[in-house]
Amino acid sequence: MYGYIYDEFVQKPKFQKELADIESRLTDLGLSGKVVRLALFRDPSEIIAGEVSRGLATVVAVGNDETARRVLDVVAEYPGTTFGYIPLGAPTFLARLLGIPEGVEACDVLSGRIVETIDMGVVNGKRFLAGIACAPFRAEISCASFRMRPKKAGSLQVRNLAVGFVPSPEQVADPRDGKLEAVLEVEEPRGWRFFRKPKMGRTVLPFTRMELRDDKPFTIVADGEEMTSDRFDISIEPKMLKVITGRSRMF
Repeated sequence: MYGYIYDEFVQKPKFQKELADIESRLTDLGLSGKVVRLALFRDPSEIIAGEVSRGLATVVAVGNDETARRVLDVVAEYPGTTFGYIPLGAPTFLARLLGIPEGVEACDVLSGRIVETIDMGVVNGKRFLAGIACAPFRAEISCASFRMRPKKAGSLQVRNLAVGFVPSPEQVADPRDGKLEAVLEVEEPRGWRFFRKPKMGRTVLPFTRMELRDDKPFTIVADGEEMTSDRFDISIEPKMLKVITGRSRMF
């Protein structure tokens, strides 16, 4: 049984025709199901919990990446439930990583039902699917017996999949391997360097648990949402989410 969670913005006239085409295609494919329309202050967790208790097996977010994040965080609480995604509007970076085309073509991905069971990251008790970004970054990193602080401000990414737009699968982590991937880039000293591009030193560190600490609060962005603290505890929840992907997924 399928359930479709429509974000508030896709109910605007701008998306009326495309939404009608999607609904028609879902009917043709035999994938019709209950439609729930989100309002600005409506909590999807209560809605999804109620529908799952009535036998809903697949929850499909209809909207952009923000819609998907709101829905998948709840779906992850129910191990027997599968997450699907029909991208409408922007941004849709997550859809690209999962190999899901925008609009009506996403219906065929749902029909193909290639299901992957993937990991999710957790930062300060909040789950994320794609990754974390922080720039400028100069906090202390603690990981198992490893501890370091960059000498210069740089940038940090923590990838379960990838952060933002990525041009190729080589820049995407595998969300099925039970690990997160930290990528730290800091400019390296190069002596006399007029007319020379700065060289960036790059450290890649796979991990399952990490702490970021600083004397002052700093800001990270986890799956598009800003979080500010002087300490972030990051860990992995293996095999947490069943998700429908396309054949062109980037992992």
